[in-house]
Formats: sequence, structure tokens, C-alpha cells
Amino acid sequence: MEKNSSVFPWRYERITGAQKYCTYHGGELFVSNALTQFKPITMDEYLFMRLETMNPTTINVFMNQETFTCKNKTTPAQSFILIHTDKQLEYKKGE
Repeated sequence: MEKNSSVFPWRYERITGAQKYCTYHGGELFVSNALTQFKPITMDEYLFMRLETMNPTTINVFMNQETFTCKNKTTPAQSFILIHTDKQLEYKKGE
């Protein structure tokens, strides 16, 4: 849980659950936010990028505005988008 959130605690399990669901159905999860210059990169690439930029006083892995996209070429019906803002997590079916 992100303890520094000023709006509400951001629970990382929301995204790890989304990544598991996406990959279980044959898709791949991408993240885009300010750190990625709003270009989608894979979740694995993103986590390694964050490890390189974190310091002992920063525990925030994700940001207040970002988009998570599950792309599934074999089963497009399993694709989805999660839009995380500082106030909500919005779900959209499809890419």
C-alpha cells in the first residue's frame, strides 16, 4: 500500500491482479505514465525502470495518473484498459 498518498491509499494488488488476469488469458499488460513519457511499456520493463529511480525515501512504484492496458491479440475480448487517476480507477473493456 502506498502510504504517502494524499487522496487514498493506492493498493498495488489492483495492478498485480490485473497483470495476472491479463497474462492468464494470453495477454500482456502495459503501463504508461509520466515516467514512461506516456508511451506504453511492458509491466516488467516498468518495474525495472522504477527500481533504478527509487531511493530510500520513495516507496511509490506507481503514479497518480497512469494507464494500464491489457493487449490480447489472440482473444481481443479479454483486452481491457485501467485508467488510474488520483481519485479513481476506471475500467474499460477492450483496447
